[in-house]
Amino acid sequence: MRRFAVSAVALATLTAGLATLPAVLQRANGQDAPNADAAKNNDLDLLQATWKFSYYEEKGEQQRPGTREFVISDKKLTYRSGGQDRIETTIEIDATKSPKHLTQTFPNGDVYRSIYVLADDYVILCGSRNKEKRPSKFSCATENGGEFLIFLKRE
Repeated sequence: MRRFAVSAVALATLTAGLATLPAVLQRANGQDAPNADAAKNNDLDLLQATWKFSYYEEKGEQQRPGTREFVISDKKLTYRSGGQDRIETTIEIDATKSPKHLTQTFPNGDVYRSIYVLADDYVILCGSRNKEKRPSKFSCATENGGEFLIFLKRE
């Protein structure tokens, strides 16, 4: 009975994976997904929440996540620490890229370029404070990585 249950789950997972194959192949060939605007809007909708830091790494050093959180509302990301709003940025996402892109623009004009992955109630964000550079890998303090790596959980 257990083997049947595992096989059913494996079959369902494989079927779901095959359904996304055309979009994956298009991206691999440098083409946008057929509904690029829909993908961007869908991810932006899914990101609307309060996200608590569950892991935080800065320049290769693990930091205490403490009470840090991001609140995403519309196209705004507010950084909170200790229950206090610290700064609000404007965000732009591109869910058609692989990995997906998130760009934050600060009131003073600073720009952070990040990559992210969204899975249910979790987000992994890896970014650079260099407005000219976006990481290509989810790692910190490496050549292709970012300056910060954050694991977030939906509150």
